[in-house]
Amino acid sequence: MSFIADASVAAAWVLPDENEPAADLLLRRAMADGVTVPFHWPAEIANVLVMAERRGRITRDQMLEAHLLLISVAPTVDQGGAIALALDAATTAHLQGLSVYDALYLELAERTALPLATFDKRLRGAAEKASISLLP
Repeated sequence: MSFIADASVAAAWVLPDENEPAADLLLRRAMADGVTVPFHWPAEIANVLVMAERRGRITRDQMLEAHLLLISVAPTVDQGGAIALALDAATTAHLQGLSVYDALYLELAERTALPLATFDKRLRGAAEKASISLLP
C-alpha cells in the first residue's frame, strides 16, 4: 500500500548525515508500493538539497545523485485544489503549531486515508491527535 512521505523522510533517503534507521525500509516500501506527496513536495525537497549542498553537507555530485534517486522513486504528486488547500492549511498550521508545509502533509493523509511517514516530532504529534496512521 502506498503512503505519504514528508520531506524529513526524503531527506533521510538522500542525506548521509540524516541517521534514521527506518529510512531504508521506507525507501524500499516507496519503490515497491509507491509513495504520495503533496503538491509542494518537489520544491521543498529541492530546497533541502540545495541548502545541504550550500552548507557543505553534500557535494554537488551527491546532490545530483539524490535528484536521480528521488526521480526513480517516482512519487505521485497530489495536485488536488492546491490554492484552496494551501489557504486551509494555514489555519491548520496555526491551530496545530505546524508550518504550512507540514499542515499540507497532515491534510493529505486525512483526505486520502494513507499512512504518514515522518521523522518530524511535531508533525507526528499532530497526526496522532488526528488519528492518522503513522510509519514507521
